[in-house]
Amino acid sequence: MNSIKNAVQEELGGTVKERAAQMGEEIKEGAQKMSATISEGAQRVGAEIGERSKAFAVEAGPVARNAGSGIGNAIGILFKAFFLFIAIVIAFALLMALFGVTIGGIAVWPLKDFFFEGPGQNFAVWGTLIFFCLFL
Repeated sequence: MNSIKNAVQEELGGTVKERAAQMGEEIKEGAQKMSATISEGAQRVGAEIGERSKAFAVEAGPVARNAGSGIGNAIGILFKAFFLFIAIVIAFALLMALFGVTIGGIAVWPLKDFFFEGPGQNFAVWGTLIFFCLFL
């Protein structure tokens, strides 16, 4: 009984070892083929990017050189800074005015009933406000 067992184990062991070795070789060959394919693709992409970047450098070079010289650029930057400062001040003033109107509106909200009576007039006033806010 043991001799049969040993014979089967030896046969299976040899077969399994051979299959494992063959499978390892196949995996190795597949990995090498995949590596070669990927490296070829990377070289093609690298070459294309290199060509395109050189073409872009040729086109953009003169523009970049002309953009950074002269006192005119300094004057332009000063004008831009001044007008941006004025725009920021105006935007801040408008935001503060909006806050003021909001607080003032909350303060006079109870007086609304003296001017508008009933839900129809309230609806008309809200419709008018929304219309002017959307289309102004």
